[in-house]
Amino acid sequence: MSEANDIAMLARASMANGGDDNDIAMAIGLGSRRRDAFTSDVVKILQENMESLQEMEEEKFKIEEERNRIEEEKFRLEAELDQVVTSYLEQKRKLEKKMTEEKEQAREQIERMKEAARLQIKEKEQARKEMEEYRAQLEREMKEEKANMEKHLQELRAESARLEAEKNDTMRKMEAFRLESEQTMAENKAAMSQEKERFERERERMARQKAETESMMEHFRAEAEKEMVVQRERMEQEAVEFRKKIDSMTAEHEAEMRKKAKEFEDERKRLAAEKADMEKRMADFHAECQNLMAEEEAEMSERTERQRREHEQHMEEICRQFETQRKEHETRLAAEQEQARIEMLHFREVCEREMAEEKEEMGKRMTALSAECQRLEEDKIEVAKRLDLAKAEFDAVQREKAEMQKQAEEFKAECAKKERDAKKSMERIRAEADAQIAKEHSLAEERLRQARQQADQQFEAECKRLAEEQEAMTANFAKLRSQMQKEKAQMEQQSKSLARECSLKHDENEALKKRTQEFLAERNRLAEEKVTMIREMERFRIESKRKMQTEELETKQRTAAMRADYDRKLAEEQAQMKAKFEKKATEFEAERKRLAEEKAEMTRQMDAFKGECERKIAAEEKEMQRRTSEFRAEYERKAAEEKAAAERRLEEARRHTEEQLRTEREVTEHIKVVLRELPPLQAAMELGDLYLLEEELWKWRSEVLPERFGDCKGVVEAVVKLGKERLKTWRAVDHTWKDILREVETLPTSLQILTQQSQRLFRALKEAQLTKMDLRRSDPKAMDKFCEVLLAWQSRAMAHSNIVQERIIRKVVHSPNLGPFDFTDLDICLRLVDRTESDSRVFLSRVLALVDNEKTEVKDLRSLLSHVETMLFFLKYAKSEDLALTHAEFRKQFPKLDPAVVRLLQGAEKDYPPGGELVMFKEERDLFNGTDVRTVLEELRTPKAAPGRVRTADGLGIFREIFYQWALTMQSKFNLLVLPHHTQVVCLVTFRRFLEAVGDKGANAPSVDNIRALIAQVGTGEGKSMIVAALAIYVVVALGKRVHVVVDDETLLERDFTTFKALFDTFQVKGKNGTKRYINSVLCVSEERLTAAGSGAAARGFVARVDPDADICYCEAKHVQSFYASIARSETRDFSHYQERVLILDEVDALVIDEEPNEAFVYPNQELSKMATQIAEHLKKGVTPDKLRSMFSHPSAPRVIGLMLKEWEQAKKMVNGEDIVYGKDHGKYLLLQSGRVNPKAWSLALECRNYMDKLTRDILWQERMFVMSRPRVFRKYFRILGLSGSIGSQPERQFLQETYRAAFFEVPPFLKTCKGAPFHDAVPVPMGQLRQPVYVERNAQAQFARVAEVVLEAREKVPVLIIAKERGQADQLVDYLLQAARSHGLGRVSEDMVRSLSRTLYESDPEQWKENLNRSMMPMGEMDGSGGNQKSWRITVTDPRGGRGTDYRVDDRGVDAAGGLLLVPTAVPSSQRDWIQFLGRTARQDRHGQYCAVLCEADYEPLLAKYGGKLTTGPVDTIKVILDWGDREAAGRIQASAALYNNGVRMNEVCEEIFGKRPEFLKDPSAREMLVDTCQRHRWMSVREVDQAFARLPGFDPSAIPTEAKEMGRPAEPPAGAVSVSRPINGAGGAPAEGGGAGASDVPRIVIFCLDWSASMMSRDTGGPMTRFELCVKSVQQLLQRQVRDQDYAGVVCFGPQVSTIVAPTRKDSGSQLLRTKIAGLRPQTAGGTQFFDAVAECLQLLNKSEASRPDASRWLICLTDGDDLGSRRENSQGQFVNRSLDAGVPPNLNMVMITVGALKREMTNTISSWVEKTKSRGGFAQLLSEKDAGNITMAFQVVAECLAAEVGGAVEI
Repeated sequence: MSEANDIAMLARASMANGGDDNDIAMAIGLGSRRRDAFTSDVVKILQENMESLQEMEEEKFKIEEERNRIEEEKFRLEAELDQVVTSYLEQKRKLEKKMTEEKEQAREQIERMKEAARLQIKEKEQARKEMEEYRAQLEREMKEEKANMEKHLQELRAESARLEAEKNDTMRKMEAFRLESEQTMAENKAAMSQEKERFERERERMARQKAETESMMEHFRAEAEKEMVVQRERMEQEAVEFRKKIDSMTAEHEAEMRKKAKEFEDERKRLAAEKADMEKRMADFHAECQNLMAEEEAEMSERTERQRREHEQHMEEICRQFETQRKEHETRLAAEQEQARIEMLHFREVCEREMAEEKEEMGKRMTALSAECQRLEEDKIEVAKRLDLAKAEFDAVQREKAEMQKQAEEFKAECAKKERDAKKSMERIRAEADAQIAKEHSLAEERLRQARQQADQQFEAECKRLAEEQEAMTANFAKLRSQMQKEKAQMEQQSKSLARECSLKHDENEALKKRTQEFLAERNRLAEEKVTMIREMERFRIESKRKMQTEELETKQRTAAMRADYDRKLAEEQAQMKAKFEKKATEFEAERKRLAEEKAEMTRQMDAFKGECERKIAAEEKEMQRRTSEFRAEYERKAAEEKAAAERRLEEARRHTEEQLRTEREVTEHIKVVLRELPPLQAAMELGDLYLLEEELWKWRSEVLPERFGDCKGVVEAVVKLGKERLKTWRAVDHTWKDILREVETLPTSLQILTQQSQRLFRALKEAQLTKMDLRRSDPKAMDKFCEVLLAWQSRAMAHSNIVQERIIRKVVHSPNLGPFDFTDLDICLRLVDRTESDSRVFLSRVLALVDNEKTEVKDLRSLLSHVETMLFFLKYAKSEDLALTHAEFRKQFPKLDPAVVRLLQGAEKDYPPGGELVMFKEERDLFNGTDVRTVLEELRTPKAAPGRVRTADGLGIFREIFYQWALTMQSKFNLLVLPHHTQVVCLVTFRRFLEAVGDKGANAPSVDNIRALIAQVGTGEGKSMIVAALAIYVVVALGKRVHVVVDDETLLERDFTTFKALFDTFQVKGKNGTKRYINSVLCVSEERLTAAGSGAAARGFVARVDPDADICYCEAKHVQSFYASIARSETRDFSHYQERVLILDEVDALVIDEEPNEAFVYPNQELSKMATQIAEHLKKGVTPDKLRSMFSHPSAPRVIGLMLKEWEQAKKMVNGEDIVYGKDHGKYLLLQSGRVNPKAWSLALECRNYMDKLTRDILWQERMFVMSRPRVFRKYFRILGLSGSIGSQPERQFLQETYRAAFFEVPPFLKTCKGAPFHDAVPVPMGQLRQPVYVERNAQAQFARVAEVVLEAREKVPVLIIAKERGQADQLVDYLLQAARSHGLGRVSEDMVRSLSRTLYESDPEQWKENLNRSMMPMGEMDGSGGNQKSWRITVTDPRGGRGTDYRVDDRGVDAAGGLLLVPTAVPSSQRDWIQFLGRTARQDRHGQYCAVLCEADYEPLLAKYGGKLTTGPVDTIKVILDWGDREAAGRIQASAALYNNGVRMNEVCEEIFGKRPEFLKDPSAREMLVDTCQRHRWMSVREVDQAFARLPGFDPSAIPTEAKEMGRPAEPPAGAVSVSRPINGAGGAPAEGGGAGASDVPRIVIFCLDWSASMMSRDTGGPMTRFELCVKSVQQLLQRQVRDQDYAGVVCFGPQVSTIVAPTRKDSGSQLLRTKIAGLRPQTAGGTQFFDAVAECLQLLNKSEASRPDASRWLICLTDGDDLGSRRENSQGQFVNRSLDAGVPPNLNMVMITVGALKREMTNTISSWVEKTKSRGGFAQLLSEKDAGNITMAFQVVAECLAAEVGGAVEI
C-alpha cells in the first residue's frame, strides 16, 4: 500500500508541475517495478475500495448539507463583525477628539515656552553686542599698550647700543695701554676689558629682568581681562547650554599659558645658571692672570652685587603690591559672578518647575488615553474570539473536504494523504480570509497612527523651528568664540617671539662659552711665556702701578655715573606702571556696572519674547483643530471604501476556492481510474513475464483510450507504449535463444559455429537482463539450457577442461547483474584457468575459492584471476631473489647519478644489507603450505638470523609492519603469500633516507638538502602501486605529515585506492589530544561517481574534493589544483600548510612535463554582481546604452556595461536543448558542454538568460583574479616523491632538475636480481629478405610492402604486433595486409589472421575490439590427431595508443623459444618515453621479446633537413638517431615554454602576496580592476611587465617580493590591433573607452573558420558522447555567438578530399541566420583525404578579397585538423601557396590560430610552425595549439575565445 501511495503522489506531482506523459509514466513505473509481492492482492483491494466508495458517496451528500449550514452561519458572523467594526470606529472617533483637545493644550504650552525662549534669545543677542563692543575696546587698549612697550624696548636697545659703544672705547684704550706696557699690561688691560664686558652683561641681564617683569605684568593683565570675558560668557551660556565648552577652552588656554610661563622661567633660570658658571670661570682666569688687581676687582664685584640685590628687592616689592591689587580685583569679580550665577539658577529653577507641572498634567492625560486604548484592545480581542469561531467553522469544512477526497484513492493510506492535502488548501483559504480581516484592522490602526504622527510632526516642526533659532544664536556665539581663538593665537605668536629672543640669548651664551675656551687656550700660551716675562714685569711694575691707579679712578667715576642714571630711569618706569594699573582697575569697575545694566535689559526682553510666543501658539492650535476635522472626514470616507474593497476580494477568494475544489475532484476521479486499471500491466512488466505482458496488453489493444482517463490519458498512453516496446524486445530475445537452442540440439562439429552460437546466446542473455526479462518465467529450465550450451562450447574450445571452468560458466549465467561483462570476458576467464590440475593445482584451488565466494562479482572476475596469476608468478621467483645482487644492480648506475642520490642508495644498503633480508627462505619450505606461510609471516614481523650468520641491526623500522599487514590482507583475500621484492624495499628505504635527511649536511659528503624532489623510474609490473601505498603510510605514521597521492587516471586511481584501503585502515596515528586514531584515507572522485556510490560513499572513503584533514588523499592533478584554489579563496589564505604535506606523483612525466603550467582562478564580485543586476533590470526596461553609461561612475562600469550589453544579446540567442537545458534540481538553466550538462559551468550569458526568464533574482559576476603556477604549487610541498615508468629524455630531466631541484635513480627489474631467472629485453631481430633489424624505405608504398614481407614470414612462428604511426595508417595497413594475405593463398583465413586494434575500431565497435585483443595472441592452427603441431599466429595492427598500457599476453612456450612476440613499429616516436612504452609490449615478465622496425624516410625529411644525418637500412643506430632528434625537439619545446612558465611563477608570487598580506586591494574597486586586467592578459606580459602592472597599485612595490622567476620576455605577443585594457589607478591617465570594455573598437573583423571534416573527425574519443567534428562545430557555434560581434564578418571553409567554402565572409548582424543554419548542417565526409594546405590557401584569398576589406580591419584565421595533408595540389603539396602569400604580406593585419589534434608528421608540424612565425614577424598574433587528446578540443577553442575577446577588451567565460 505504501507503494501505491508513492505512485499517486508522483503522478499528481508530475501533473501539477506540468510534466509530460513520459514523466507521469515514469512516476507510476517507479512504484510498479516493486509490485511483485502485491500482484495477487490487487483485485481484493479494489473490491474493498469500491464498497468504501459507495459509503463515501452517502457521506458526501451529508457533507454538502453541513457545508450549506456553515455558509449561513458565516454570513451571520460577518454581519456581527460589521456591527463590531462600526462600534469600533465610533469609539475611535471619540478617542481622536480627546487626543485633539489634549494636543491643543500641549500646543498652548509649547507656544508659551517658545515665547520665553525668544525673549531669552533677544537678551543674549543684546549681551553679545555689548560683548563685541567691549572686546573692541580691549583690542584698542591692547594695541596702545603694545605700542608703548615697543617704544620702551627701542629706548632700551638705544641705551644698550650706547653702552656697547662705551665698551668698545674702553677696549680700545685698554689695547693702547697693553701696547704701552707690553705683555704684562696687555694681560691687565684684557682683564679690565673682560670685567667691563661682564658689567655690561649684568646691565643687560637686569634689563631683561625688567622686560620679563613687564611681560609678566602684561600677561597678568591679559589673564585678568580674559577672566572677565570668561565670566561673562559663563553667564550667557547658562541660557544656551554652551557653558561647559567655553569653560573647557578657557581652562585649556590658561593651562597652556601657565605652561609657557613656567617654561620661560625655567629658561631664565638655566641662563642664569650658565651665566654664574661663566662668571666663575672668568673669575678664576682673572685671579690667575692679575694677582695685583685682585683687591680692586673684589671690591668692585661686591659693590655690583649689592646694587643688584637692592634692585631685585625693589622689584619684588613692586610685584607684591601689584599681586595684592590683582587679588582684590579677582575677589570683586568672583562676588559679582556668584551673584549672577545665583540669579540664573533661580530663573532656571522657575522654568523647570513650570515645565514639570505641565509635563505632569500631560502625563495624566496620556494615562487616560492609554486606558481608553486598552478598552479598545479588549473590544478587539472580543472580535478576534468571534473570528476564531468562524475559523473553527472553516476547519470543519476543511475536514469534510478532506473526507471527500478519500473517495479518489485506491488505498486507504493514499486517501488519508488526499484528505491532508485538501485540508491544507482550505487552511490557506482561511488564512487569506483572516489576512483580509487583519488587514482591515491594521488599516484602521494605521490611519489612527498616521493622525497621531501628523500631530506629532506639527509639534516637532515647531520645535525644529525653535531649534533653528537656537542654532542661529549658537552660531553667533561660535563666531565670538572663533574671534577669541584668534586673539589667543596672537598671544601665542607673541609668546613664540619671546621664545625666539630667549633662543638668541642662548646662542650668545654659547658664543661666550666658545670665547671662554679660546681664553683658556690663550692662558696656557701665556703661562709658557710667563717665565720669560718675569724680569720685564719687575722692571715695569712701578710704572704699571701708577697707571693702574689712574685708570681705577677713572673707572670708578664712570661706574658711579652709570648707576645713578640707571636708578633714575628705573624709578620713572615703576611710576608709569603703577599709574597704568590704577587706571585699569577703575575701568574694570565701570565695566562691571555696565554688565549689571545689560543683564536687567536682557531680562525685560525675554519677558516680551515669551508673551509673543504664547500668542503664536494659540493661533497655531486653532489651525490644528481645523486640519484635524478635515482629516477625520477624509479618514472615514477611505475606511468605507476599503471595507467595500475587502468584501469584494473575500467574495473573489471564495469563488476561486470553489473552482479549485471542483478541479481537484475531477483530477482525483481520473487518478482513481488509472490506479484501478493500470497496475496489472505494470506488474507484468516488473515481473518480466512475457506471456503475462501479452495478456495484459491485449486489454489495451484499442488505439484510442476512453475518456474516463481525462487528463491522465497521456500517462496511460506512455505506460502502454512502454509495455508494447518491451514486449517487442522480449519476443525477439525469446525467439533468439530458442532458435539457438534448436540449432545446437545436435551439437555442431565445427568449433567456429559452436562459438558463434554461444556468442549469440550470451548476447540474448545480456539483452534479457538489460530489459528485465525473466527467462525462467518463459521456460523454468532456461538457465540450465544456457549452461548446457556454454559448457559444450567450453569443453570443445578449451584444451584442459576442468571444474573451475564449469563453476565460472554457471556463476556467470546465474548472475543477476553482468554489467560490462561480455562473452569475450568469459572466454578470457576460461583461458586463464585452462590448465591441468596436476600442473596448476595451487592456482586452480585459489581461483575456485574466488569463484565460489558469493561476494565476488562477475564484473571483477577477470581482473581477480589476472591478479592471482601475477602473484603466483612472483612467488615462483621469491626464493631466487638475491639481496647482494640487488645492491649490485643499483650500484651499476652510480656513475651517472647525482652524488647525493648515491649517498642515499649507499645508506639504503646499510639499512638493508645482505643478511638482513625480510625473510630467510629455506629450500624445504613450501610457500603454499599454511604452516610454512605462518612461519614466514612471523619472521617477516620479527626478523631472525640465518643459520651460521649474525643478524645485523634491522634498519627497516615501520616498513616491516607495513609489509606484514599487507601480507595478512592479501592472505585473507587470496590465500597466497605476498612479499615485497628486494628492489621495492631498497627503493622505499632510499625514499625514507631522502625524507629524513632534512638539515643533514653530512660529513665530507654531498648534501641532500639541495634536492627537493626524488624521482624513481619503476618499470611496468614492478609493484609501483605498492611502493606508493607504503610510502604514504610511512609519511603519515613516522613523519606525522599528510600525503597527496596523484594518479592522473581515474580508473587506475580508484583501483589503487580500493586495493590498499584495507591496509591504510590498519594503522593508527596520534591525534591532536594525544589519543590514538586510525588513518583517515580518502579518494577524490567525480560528482557523478560520488552520486552513484550513494550512501556507501563515506564508508568507501569517497569525497568530491581534497579533504584538508585527511592523512592520505588519492586524487588527480586537478584535485590538487582545486585544493590550492580553495586556500586562495578562503578567508585566511594561509599557504604555509604545504610544508606539512608530501606529494607522491605517479607518472611524473605526464603530470609535470606535458601539462599547461599555469591556471587562472575566478572569484565572485558582490559589488559588480549588484551592478550587473541593476544593468540587467534597466535592459529589461529598454534603457539605451548611452543612458546606462551615464548612470554608473564605478571604475569598472565601462567594462561591466560593455560585457553586459554583449552577453545580454547572446543570452537571447541561446537555444534550449542545444546551448542550455533546464535543470529541475537547480531550478534554472545549465550549460551544455560537449553534449553534457555541466552544473558548475558559469557564463555571463547564462546568468543573463536565467535573469531574463525570472529563474534567478541576481546576476553572479565572476572575474579572474588569481593565477596559479602548477610547478610552483608542487614546490610548496615539503618534498616531492615521484615514481614513473619512464622519466624521459635528457632535456626533460634537465627541466625537472631546474624546476623542482629533482634527482633521479632507476629501480632495476626484480628478475635481474634473481639467481637463475633470466631477464629479457626486447632485442632487434633481422627479418625479411635482407635480413635486417631496421628497414628505411623511400615511400609509404615500399614501406607497406616491406611490412607485409616481414610479418607474413614471422607469423609462421610467433604472433606479430604492428604499431602504426597513427590511426589512419593502421586502417590502411589492415586493408593492405588482407590483400597481401589473399595473394599468398590464405583466402578467407586472412580475415581471421589480420586483426585491427585501432582506435577507429574501438570507437565504432568496442566489443569487436575486445574480441580482437583476446584473439590476437592466440594460435590459428589446432592439434591434429597425429600429435603434430601446425600452429600459425595472427597479425595485429594497432596505433600509438595501443603501444601504451595495453597488455598482450603470450603464454605459448613455442613462441618464447622462437624469440617471443614480434613488434613491428612503422615509426619510431620522437620521445624516449614513448619508445620505451612501445618496447614494453613485448618481453614481459620472464618471456622473450623482439622487434623489427620498418620506417619510411619521407616521415623524417623535415628532421633530416633540420638536423642533418642519414637514415639507413640495417643498423639499430638509425633508431638512436631518431631518438636524438626527438630529444633536441623536446629541448626546443621546453625552451619555448620557459617564458610562460616564468610568467606564471611571478604572477603566482604576487597574487599570493596580495591575497595573503594585502587584502585591502581586493576591496578597492580601482585596484581590483587592475588586478583582473593583469590576470586576464598575463600570457602577453614578460616578468618585468608583470611587475610594472602591479606597481601601479598605490603603496605596493612588487620588487620587494622575492622571486624565482627569470626574465625570458613575453610568452606570446598580443593579437594584432588589440588594445591594452590596463587602467591607471586613482585617476592617473585617461578614462577607459566606453562600450565593450576599454579598447573596444567599431572596426569590423573578418573571422574564417577552416575545419577538417574528413572521416577521421567522426571519432568518438573526446571523452563524451560527441564526435570530434560535433565538438568542433559546437565550439565554433559558441565562438560565433559570444565572441564574434554583430559588425564582424564570419566565414566557414571545410576540407577533406576536397575544399568547400561553406559560407563566404558574411556580416553577422545581417547574415546570422544563414551562418547558424550552414554551420548546424555541417556533417563529416566518409571518404579519405585531407587537403589542408589548399584549404589554408583558399582562406587567405577569402580574407584578402572580402567585401569588408579595409586597411584597419583585423583578419583572423582559425584552423583545425587531425591529420597530415593528403591530397592537396602538387604545386601546393608543401604549402607553397601559403608561404608566398605570407611572404608578400597578404592579407594585411592577419592573426592565425592553428589547432592540431593527435600526432602529425614532423614535416607537417614544421610547416605550420613556420606560418606562425611569419605571422608573428609581421606584427600579428599567431599560435600553434597541439592537442594530443581529442578531448582537449574545447580547451583549444577557449584559447581562441580569449584571443578574440582580448582584441576588443572583452572577457571570456570561465
